[in-house]
Amino acid sequence: SNSNNSYSLDKIRRVSDTDSIQNTDFGSEGFYLAELTIEKEFNANSLLAQIRYFQRTFKRIKIVGIGASVPKESENLLKKVEQDASVANDQLSITGLIIDAFTNQPLQYASIGIENSQVGTVSEANGSFTLILSSSYLNDTLSISFVGYEQVRIPILKLIGVNQKIKLVQSSIHLGEVIIHDVSQVKKIHLGSKIRKTNKFGYVQGKGAGAQIARLMNESGDSLYLLSASVYVWNKSKDAVKLILNILDIDSQTGLPGRTLINQPVIIEDKNINKGWLDIEISEYGIIMDQPFYLSIQWVDDKTKDVSIGLGGNNDVLLRTASFSPWIKPENFNWAIKVEASVIN
Repeated sequence: SNSNNSYSLDKIRRVSDTDSIQNTDFGSEGFYLAELTIEKEFNANSLLAQIRYFQRTFKRIKIVGIGASVPKESENLLKKVEQDASVANDQLSITGLIIDAFTNQPLQYASIGIENSQVGTVSEANGSFTLILSSSYLNDTLSISFVGYEQVRIPILKLIGVNQKIKLVQSSIHLGEVIIHDVSQVKKIHLGSKIRKTNKFGYVQGKGAGAQIARLMNESGDSLYLLSASVYVWNKSKDAVKLILNILDIDSQTGLPGRTLINQPVIIEDKNINKGWLDIEISEYGIIMDQPFYLSIQWVDDKTKDVSIGLGGNNDVLLRTASFSPWIKPENFNWAIKVEASVIN
């Protein structure tokens, strides 16, 4: 037992304290009655979390049914608990709300997950998220990142059964100043894909929202002012294309995508495009690059098949299947994404 909950078992006799429960012999077959009293407002996630704790403590117990005395308006929640309890031994459910620490405004499309794992998602338009993960991650840490904000890490144990507000603090990203004295002398170049059109497309088979691709740009290390980015898409759904664009530096130790170089997310949303180049203006971010960098595209939901990315050529491309999963280098193809930039003399 703890300050909020008490447990007891019943099979012929009742035991009422933790020591008695742990010393009970569950070796014989039969049914036991497990009673769970939550001394706070009824909440499906909270109840499920306590049931899972109970099951982890007594691993030989299998839930065959749940009954409870709850207000009528909570009956649907109770049904959800009973459905989810069948997999309670193996799964945990985490819910939360990602907000700005200063304004308390929700942050849409924040990346959420466990680093170097296949567990990940992104927050909804209202900042909320739900993440289903194996109980084997119980002692791991959840990472939350958002373009222009400091990354946050929270132990999984602190998030179980709590719909927590997670506050992110804005980070300071210094962007250089661009002064162009003679527009007629500005040279524009294109980096990345050279194709005009393609019938070859690909997507990342992720395990949740947040799958991502990246392509290395500016390998010559020219001094550039980035003007626009483009991605060749095929939208096979009736919904608008929704993607997130990011500009990342190269991690000096791994050579993989590192920290973000823009101070706010670039959300790509287009209701009209079916197949072709989708252009995104990025000159307003004032990004100056004098070294190689990565351009990345991230899916905001798990329907990666609905919006496929054009393929063509061979180059330094990467993908990852979840928000914080390891980057993988596929072979023999490249993502059709590109950048237009002005050369700074």
